Amino acid sequence: GLTVFLLRETRKMRKAQTEPKIDVTYRVREEWIAHLDIIVKNIGPGAAHDIRFRAEPCSEDPETPALIRELMEINFIRSGMNYLSPGQQASSFFTNLAENSADKMHCAFKVIVSYASDEGKDYEDEYTIDLSELVGLRRIGEPPLHKISMALEALQQDVHELVSQEHAPRR
Repeated sequence: GLTVFLLRETRKMRKAQTEPKIDVTYRVREEWIAHLDIIVKNIGPGAAHDIRFRAEPCSEDPETPALIRELMEINFIRSGMNYLSPGQQASSFFTNLAENSADKMHCAFKVIVSYASDEGKDYEDEYTIDLSELVGLRRIGEPPLHKISMALEALQQDVHELVSQEHAPRR
């Protein structure tokens, strides 16, 4: 009775601890709000093997197939990935929303990802990438990387002026 139940529960827990889970999402770049990255991450506790991607439109607009083509041009999406360990991720620049933004903001498509566990069990997950979620997105304040970049430029200019004064002929 109890022993069989505990054995079954232990097996279930062990199986859950070796299952991969591939997550596909996008992220707005911190330094530039119009640039989107695509992120593929193994959020499960087990390794994922033979990871393959395909995409299908969810919306009928003419821009969605172009956006899917842009996605499929990313090497690790087009070719797939052999392996992602638990917690490992791959990311790449995906698209610039400043180009055809009015059209891109209506795009929605599904990314279907298939992969296998260490034991050879096959999985398939589906994620909807819906760029209309970004409509009205604004950044408050200046992004930190942009601030740092501007401060470095100002510093470089100050140093240049100091060096120029040092080497100027004296009267």
